[in-house]
Amino acid sequence: DSDQAHDGSLQLLQHRAFVAGMTDRQNGHTSQDQPSSCQLSATTLLFELVRERAELSREVAAAKVAEGGSPCVYDAAQETAVLERANTSAATLGFDVGAAVTFAQLQADCSKQLQAFWLHAWGAAPPKPNLTLDAIRAQLGRLNSEIFSSWKEVVESEWPAAGCTCLASEAGPLF
Repeated sequence: DSDQAHDGSLQLLQHRAFVAGMTDRQNGHTSQDQPSSCQLSATTLLFELVRERAELSREVAAAKVAEGGSPCVYDAAQETAVLERANTSAATLGFDVGAAVTFAQLQADCSKQLQAFWLHAWGAAPPKPNLTLDAIRAQLGRLNSEIFSSWKEVVESEWPAAGCTCLASEAGPLF
């Protein structure tokens, strides 16, 4: 797991280098002034965050069993809270609220499917979780915020800078 932590730190540094590069370009510097090996595509970061969120589903399943004894993957109160936070984040970032909440619901549905898969695969012998359910949910909350922020960056900065105005104009209302 230290490799995962190292990879996450490296990605964060690459993301910060990318953002710094975007700021420099806005201030009149060209991309030739920035070493391309230090830049991580905002689109790549967005997909990496979605992947990281999905991977936590295994840990969520293990924690639900360990803390509640029940292998139920659906938690109505938690899901409602996540969707309400997505609504608030979308409004704050200027996204179409309906599309953003739908995206959050899709991620929650994927997570439930992955949890169900793991519970079935483990049978009567689920592993002990590495984190508490509260700690995992805090990570998920951070990831959800980062996903929305990255989404905004992709739509507003990276795609238009790459000449993808059609993608930016079509994806803006979705995200």
